[in-house]
Amino acid sequence: VSLINAQNIPEKITVDLINKTLCFSKIEIKFEPVEFIFYLWLLQRHIMKHPPLLKPVEGEFNQEYSIQFSTLFEKIFGNFSINSRTEQMLEKGMNKDFFEQKSSKIKRKLIEQLGQKLSKKYLLTRTGNRGQSTYILPFDRNNVSIIGGTL
Repeated sequence: VSLINAQNIPEKITVDLINKTLCFSKIEIKFEPVEFIFYLWLLQRHIMKHPPLLKPVEGEFNQEYSIQFSTLFEKIFGNFSINSRTEQMLEKGMNKDFFEQKSSKIKRKLIEQLGQKLSKKYLLTRTGNRGQSTYILPFDRNNVSIIGGTL
């Protein structure tokens, strides 16, 4: 019933930095730490009006993305080295595989928890033509509220 009601509510995301949860249209979802930070990183860029994301190109590493992600992880969870596998993956920069893996895990979780229709309001969305695609979050940045701190 709450899922049916949520589909009629305008897009609203509440970030709870204390409990490390995200609430989409009043439906709370808990992610693994890396996926939680990845979505927060997307939200942070969206709120701060950064240009749409370019997915890292195969074989290349994006240092800027890696630094932004790592900095946010440390801010929210403390020492980044607690997740050494992720730290190693991002050492050279964020690559295409990391970007796609985290996006896919988040997409699966949102569809599983919110259903196909509602999840589309919150998923990272590709825009533009293949080869020149950028990625955006499709909702109004003013519909994001943060509890327990700032991004």
